[in-house]
Amino acid sequence: MIAQKLLVELEAPPEAGGIDGEQLTGRGLLGMFYEVMGHYDEKLASSLHGNGRPNPFTLTPLFSPLGELERLQIVSLSAAYEDVFAAAWQTAVERRLTLNWGPQTFHARQVQCEKRVHLGELATSEPARIVGLNFLSPTAFKAGPETVPLPLAHSVFRRPFHLWNQQAGQQPMLQLPESWLDWCQRDVFIYSHDICTKQVTIHPRQAPMIGFVGEVWFRAHQGSEVQLSILHALARFAAFSGVGCKTAMGMGSVDFVAALNSL
Repeated sequence: MIAQKLLVELEAPPEAGGIDGEQLTGRGLLGMFYEVMGHYDEKLASSLHGNGRPNPFTLTPLFSPLGELERLQIVSLSAAYEDVFAAAWQTAVERRLTLNWGPQTFHARQVQCEKRVHLGELATSEPARIVGLNFLSPTAFKAGPETVPLPLAHSVFRRPFHLWNQQAGQQPMLQLPESWLDWCQRDVFIYSHDICTKQVTIHPRQAPMIGFVGEVWFRAHQGSEVQLSILHALARFAAFSGVGCKTAMGMGSVDFVAALNSL
């Protein structure tokens, strides 16, 4: 399995002066993505839209300090889509396809591959008792009818864990034991953090969702070398898989900061 990050440089028409991030919604972001995919391959776009499983991609808008949309980060979480996503957005660049996101229109200017990682590479991660993540976009976790904007370890690592096993497929050497999540809930805690809450608009006619952003360090109280190796591997994988809910609508984007390997 391969995970790949793409960066799409965006540009507004000269008369617009920029793409105002305040007018953008998570639902509009996902709709724009499907529109680009549909122009490239309608059948593929339809299958992505209705697969009923966790999306094999994440989308994150990247803004300037003034709040203007500058780039779009797309992460492919399956080797099956690695070349397809890049080709679809490169086609949008070459055709000068008009992108529609809410009331604003703009174009994709350039597509580049930022990072690529193989699951087998992450599986060789050394044991780490402490790992750090930087939550770049608002992050929250489903809890019944509500969401919780708190970085509890078992919530943070749940999505990376399930996506890892889903993508590992029938490769038994890469499958993670189901008992790991129970261990994570029991033995991994917040070590330190510097976070704040932040709103994100998913639907224009609904109240904004509340998430958190900032840096969080997690520490395992105890654990075997295998459990601590998985903790390190999933912390690295989280930078591709995203964390929490609405990761295809701009939420839950993280960067791996570091790991401390002392046992």
